[in-house]
Amino acid sequence: MRVRTVFLAGFLVVSLPGLVAMAWLAGTAWNRWNEARSAQASTQVISALQRAQTAVVSEAGLLLAATLTAEPDRAGLARSAAATDGLLDAAQRSLDDWGSPDRAPAEARTVLAGLRLRIEGQLAQPPAERDPAVRQEVLARRLALSNGLAQQAEAAAKRTVIQAPSLATVIDIAMETMSMRDVAGSRNLMMNNWVAGQPIPLGDYATAERQSGRVGQAWDNIKRKLVMLPEAPRL
Repeated sequence: MRVRTVFLAGFLVVSLPGLVAMAWLAGTAWNRWNEARSAQASTQVISALQRAQTAVVSEAGLLLAATLTAEPDRAGLARSAAATDGLLDAAQRSLDDWGSPDRAPAEARTVLAGLRLRIEGQLAQPPAERDPAVRQEVLARRLALSNGLAQQAEAAAKRTVIQAPSLATVIDIAMETMSMRDVAGSRNLMMNNWVAGQPIPLGDYATAERQSGRVGQAWDNIKRKLVMLPEAPRL
C-alpha cells in the first residue's frame, strides 16, 4: 500500500502542473466563448438599432416630401410605414433579449403612428392650405427619435468594445457611417425643399455647404479605417 500511495502521490505531483494548465485553458476558453456570445448579442443590438434609425429618418423624409406634393404616393408611404414598424419591433426585441430596459424603439413606433395620422389629415387638403407647423413637427420628431435610437446604439457599442476589443475598428466604422448618414440626411431635407420650389435662405445654403464638408471628411475617415481591417470574406 505504501508503494502504491507513494506512486500515486508522485504521479499527482508530476501531473499537477499539467492538470492546472488544462483547467486554466478550459476556463479561459469558456470565458472567451461567453465573451464572444455577449459581443455577438451586442453587435446584433447595434445593427437592429441602426437599421431602425435609418428607417425612421427615411420615412420622415418621405412624410416631409408628401406635405409638399399635391398627389402624394400614399401606397409608398404605407409600405414605408410597415417597413419602419417592422424594424422598430425587431430593435425592441433585440434590446429585450439583451436585457436592456430601454423602450426607445417601442416609443418611437407610438410617436410615428400619431405623426402619420397628422400627416394624413394634412394630405387631404391642397398643398397651399396645409399647416407648415406640421413640417416643423416632423423635423423635430425625426431628430428626437433618431437621437434616442443612436444613444442606445452607442451604449451597446461601448459595451461591445469592452467585451471584444478586436471589434473596435468595425464598431467605430459603423458608428461614423451612421453619423455621416445623419448629416447627409439633414442636408438633403433642405435640398428637397429647394427642389420643391421653397426659397433658399442664405443661412441654410451655408449650412448645407458645411454639412457637405462634414460628409466628405467622414467618408475619408471611414475609408482610412477600412484599410486597417484584416482580410475577412464576410466583410
